[in-house]
Amino acid sequence: MAMATKIPARIPPSLLARSLSSASSIAEKLPKASSPASPAIDLSDTQRLFASVPTASLLHSLANLSAMAAGPLVDVGVAVLRAALASEGQLLRAAAIGVARATVHRHFCAGDGFEDAGRAVTGMWEEQGLRSILDYGMEDAEDSAACDRNLAGFLRTVEMASSLPPSSASVCIKITAICPISLLERVSDLLRWEQQDPTLRLPWKTNSIPVLCDSSPLYLTRSAPDPLTEMEECDLQLASQRLSKICEQCTEANIPLLIDAEYTSVQPAIDYFTYSAAVQFNHGNHPIVFGTIQAYLRDSKERMVNAVKAAEHEGVSLGVKLVRGAYITRETKLASSLGAPSPIHPSIQETHNCFNSCASFMLEKVRRGSGAVMLATHNVRSGQIAAEKATELGIGRVDRKLQFAQLMGMADGLTYGLRNAGFQVSKYVPFGPVEQVMPYLLRRAEENRGLLCTTTVDRQLISVSHTLRSRPQMAMATKICARIPASLLARSLSSASSLTEKHPEAPSPANPVIDLSDTQRLFASIPTASLLHSLANLSAMAAGTLVDVGVAVLRAALASEGKLLRAAAIGAARATVHRHFCAGEGFEDAGHAVTGMWEEQGLRSILDYGMEDAEDGAACDRNLAGFLRTIEMASSLPPSSASVCVKITAICPISLLERVSDLLRWEQQDPTLQLPWKTNSIPVLCDSSPLYLTRSAPDPLTEMEEYDLRLALQRLSKICERCTEANIPLLIDAEYTSVQPAIDYFTYAAAVRFNHGDHPIVFGTIQAYLRDSRERMVNAVRAAEREGVSLGVKLVRGAYMTRETKLASSMGAPSPVHPSIQETHNCFNSCASFMLEKVRRRSGAVVLATHNVRSGQIAAKKAMELGIGRDDHKLQFAQLMGMADGLTHGLRNAGFQVSKYVPFGPVEQVMPYLLRRAEENRGLLCTSTVDRQLIRKEIFRRLATAVIVGSFIYAGSKAKNKSKASNETCVESEPEAGDNQSTPYSRLSSQNLNSSSVISG
Repeated sequence: MAMATKIPARIPPSLLARSLSSASSIAEKLPKASSPASPAIDLSDTQRLFASVPTASLLHSLANLSAMAAGPLVDVGVAVLRAALASEGQLLRAAAIGVARATVHRHFCAGDGFEDAGRAVTGMWEEQGLRSILDYGMEDAEDSAACDRNLAGFLRTVEMASSLPPSSASVCIKITAICPISLLERVSDLLRWEQQDPTLRLPWKTNSIPVLCDSSPLYLTRSAPDPLTEMEECDLQLASQRLSKICEQCTEANIPLLIDAEYTSVQPAIDYFTYSAAVQFNHGNHPIVFGTIQAYLRDSKERMVNAVKAAEHEGVSLGVKLVRGAYITRETKLASSLGAPSPIHPSIQETHNCFNSCASFMLEKVRRGSGAVMLATHNVRSGQIAAEKATELGIGRVDRKLQFAQLMGMADGLTYGLRNAGFQVSKYVPFGPVEQVMPYLLRRAEENRGLLCTTTVDRQLISVSHTLRSRPQMAMATKICARIPASLLARSLSSASSLTEKHPEAPSPANPVIDLSDTQRLFASIPTASLLHSLANLSAMAAGTLVDVGVAVLRAALASEGKLLRAAAIGAARATVHRHFCAGEGFEDAGHAVTGMWEEQGLRSILDYGMEDAEDGAACDRNLAGFLRTIEMASSLPPSSASVCVKITAICPISLLERVSDLLRWEQQDPTLQLPWKTNSIPVLCDSSPLYLTRSAPDPLTEMEEYDLRLALQRLSKICERCTEANIPLLIDAEYTSVQPAIDYFTYAAAVRFNHGDHPIVFGTIQAYLRDSRERMVNAVRAAEREGVSLGVKLVRGAYMTRETKLASSMGAPSPVHPSIQETHNCFNSCASFMLEKVRRRSGAVVLATHNVRSGQIAAKKAMELGIGRDDHKLQFAQLMGMADGLTHGLRNAGFQVSKYVPFGPVEQVMPYLLRRAEENRGLLCTSTVDRQLIRKEIFRRLATAVIVGSFIYAGSKAKNKSKASNETCVESEPEAGDNQSTPYSRLSSQNLNSSSVISG
């Protein structure tokens, strides 16, 4: 994209046309995913293939798969995570869990709990038409207590699956999680010896379906094992009962149960459990219990055929999940240590052949109605062969007795190709807390290392899809310039504006006050380089994993004592998040940024000298000096161009704010409580506030605490006095509910003292995501009116959702946050409407801080209906620097007063603040779709226009040169009328319509 931007600016018009001929090769050079002739599965049309997948998800998948394609990175990552998880250091362990959650857990798992998994399954079913195989990630059990705990987890998984949309989920379990490994090894030894000595009697054996054959690795048991003891037989019976409980619940809910395979040392026992359950529960047309066959084992086809035929004799419909297998290194090493040949096929091609042969055998059984198969493969060729075979056999594509499956986060191209071909397809979906699932994921990563490193087709398909999505306008511009004759290029200019009409539009209500459709006008004041920088940053932040990993790495590096690592982290932060979201490192940088936004874009600024919470009086005084210097700098800038934002937590210790908040909450519950230090009567709480945070009467403030409270109020007064002198609005940030009552008390105390003019100086903050926000705001505004105070309100949605919900949950109380995003939207819009009424009556002022286009549109329309002048300083809109630029410029173009929230300060000082905001606003960072759509649309408009105009100029120059040459060879001929008239090309040239001016404007 950067190259495309530079072409018109740096290449002479005479050469621009040549560059166009190479532009069409962009898509042609994209890698093509291979597929057999006359494919039943079409992987060539990536637009259709990934139609149900958002671009952010594609980018996230591409990033993860590309990382995992580097084998050494997988090895190092596994080793580091395994060591960190085994560490006794809490910090190191927490960091490892954080990194794991942001990377492998997020990519390969459906969440930490049952609710997360339920949402993921429902989403895949409803949005993508995919089923799920739920695997509550648990490792091997060592004793009966662990088995019973795991059983409870499996039963809860089945219960959860039964509550999901019908047919959307099946359940996967591990026998090693409900039967101790040691017992499975004993049973497997006895079954192997029985295969070698058919006279052996096993009194506990309840079915005759064979689990072994003569080609099985019988060398694993080289001498007659002892019979099971009474205790072992009892434990075996208990394990069988656990499996029966799971099968019974699956049968009642009609949910397929897939039993995982393991390594050969215990697989005979696992197959014995599986077939025993199948004999008991697989009597309907659709099997409940599915065993697993690993095609990389030499004996797999023979064992599968023997088991299926034996089951048919007993009237049992056997279900088979067919996989390639995962324990190749372990199996080979074990066989080598015993001086025996590996039980695994000697080549990958033989494994492929075995898989395809087993699949063909099972498809024949499906056609005859005597079996069911789950073909779990990431191999495109095997999927294609099986799909063609099923079609040849006339197996209905909606037949549930044939399904395909792939791991969550892998082989998505094959998944969607099979789905688009009409087959039933499932994703294998592990879930569970990171600490619980990580041992399982790390083991799978080591076992499947080769699979992780061979995701070429996945990455090719995703790359093609993303490239085609991101370059529709380039392709269109190229075709226009390549196909339209030079004589018609002038006409094409009139239709150039249509090039962007096919790009997705940002949603807006009917008859919008804010017009986001005309991106040329919207971003007229923004250079192309700035648009490209914004698009790159927003696209990166749309990948939630990248945000999580970046935050974790930067936080760990900044906390490190290593100077080199710390310097690298600061450099990376300076070049990325600091540059995008901040106005520089010092006051001079911030002053230049504010002046530039004011003079070049007509935008105001809300200056925030990034400081974190203070722990003592000395830190409070240092922060006070920083705030006062910010006001001094703001007063030197163009009038009305800046306001200032402060945090009460930076000028009053958190511990004191918590104490004051406790007392204010208790006063709300007991109105007889006297607070001698309280100086105003504007309410900060209401009956719907989270009063449960203070459950017993707190002690009064000590003399020292009252003294510290007076000092904190004096610090705020100094800031307010300086703002009043300079006529600079002061916006006071909100925080979490545990300290917000004290912050509101500080805010209203300052408002009572300083907000007596027509334009308030002090603005408090209302967080609309809190259930009590509207009631508190209305009560405060009305109480202020009675005291003759004009209250200023900054209205936001709120940023501490996770923290608030966790705190309430830990106290057994309902969350203070609205239960849905729509209720938060409704609350914001209602609060905005109330404050706009106050602005109209001149009894209040409001800053509507929102990134939501719909809320901005509603508020703008309401303001117009109320007759509020668009230049009225008592109504302002605001957005964060580096975000929601489309909405910002749309509101500005509509004539409203708009500000950007502008943090600044040294990287080391601002980074803790930015990292905290990144974690709190993670959802906001990942939902910048409208921003990216608008910026991308404008970039392509500029690029397309530049390409057309450049070609137009080139054609004009060529025509002019040709005309000149003709005149030189025919000097004797008389010019005809009109020969001296200017051509359309010369008129365009005289108007200076060069490509560089188009790009910059």
